[in-house]
Amino acid sequence: MVKGIIIPTEAIDPMAERDVVAPEDYQAVVDGWTKPVHIHPLGITVLVHEESCSDS
Repeated sequence: MVKGIIIPTEAIDPMAERDVVAPEDYQAVVDGWTKPVHIHPLGITVLVHEESCSDS
């Protein structure tokens, strides 16, 4: 199990913690597909809502 931190796009919505187990759990949080963003210097991967990503 992984501890997720939900950071909403609207500043008025609070951040929240959630336990996630499967990819479907991540997708349910963002109501869509997720995309991994690797932050190598920190040794972490952040999953973000795919529609908000730009590959450029």
